[in-house]
Amino acid sequence: MGYGPKVYERIHRINMFIRVAAQSPTKSLGQIAALAGYHDQSHLARDARLLTGQTPTQLARRHSITAE
Repeated sequence: MGYGPKVYERIHRINMFIRVAAQSPTKSLGQIAALAGYHDQSHLARDARLLTGQTPTQLARRHSITAE
């Protein structure tokens, strides 16, 4: 794949966040973060910025709209 195991884990977790956010628009970001495997919401925010350049809210909104 070209990624180390930790980077792959982070990518997998952010993808899980996106999937859960698209399927559960009424849940809070903290709840979605926990379901996706993050320790807390700030952990999600750091990964979202690093991997996508967007905030978790921006990601959730973007993928909620396209998932409909």
